[in-house]
Amino acid sequence: MYVLVKYLAVSDMGVIMKNVGILGFGVVGSGVAEVIAMNHDKIASHVGEVIQVKRVLDLREFPDSPFASLITHDADEFFGDSDISIVVETIGGARIAYEFTKRALSLGKSVVTSNKELVSTHGVELMQLAEDNGCCYLFEAAVGGGIPIIRPLHRCLAANEIIRIQGIVNGTTNYILSSMRNVGLSYEDALKQAQQKGCLLYTSDAADDLLCVDLGGRRIIKKKNNRVISIAR
Repeated sequence: MYVLVKYLAVSDMGVIMKNVGILGFGVVGSGVAEVIAMNHDKIASHVGEVIQVKRVLDLREFPDSPFASLITHDADEFFGDSDISIVVETIGGARIAYEFTKRALSLGKSVVTSNKELVSTHGVELMQLAEDNGCCYLFEAAVGGGIPIIRPLHRCLAANEIIRIQGIVNGTTNYILSSMRNVGLSYEDALKQAQQKGCLLYTSDAADDLLCVDLGGRRIIKKKNNRVISIAR
């Protein structure tokens, strides 16, 4: 959400977006819609124009959602809406999200995503596609939980040589390691407790967290953004 507002407020193209389309209406997608609605006035004061969610594309029905009237199951209807200038991709994975992202960028609609798998596998291609169509592909939220790091590395610290980035790899390992150290739990018990608390539900494959596949994606994103392309997970 930080990146979306930051982009709307200070676009490299000097264009302030107004209508937002959301791909996927799970935890992240619905959260984006809620934040835009909740911080309506604050966002407007930052960008100088009202920002609103115009459509949401999802296969499911959400009759109890305050955004139920915005839900569409028709991709053609979603992408054919010329009023939507920016698309927030919250589907996840690198299959359907990849096809939809390409479609949006090809139409000149800028895309904001937190999808580290998609960015780490197709990021260079998608950034080039965005450039070719006069829009942007923004993925700050794919690294560091939305904490600004891509833009500072790319711009503010461009003259510096980054030797190492160090830290606990992700929220799941943070929880497990903290439980083992502070509470004295065994790895097995800490893992079981993490599963019970839902700490392994942030990724589509829980093993991604424990095997650090997720981290590998983040490292690739950072290195690609610094133009180091030939890197394996």
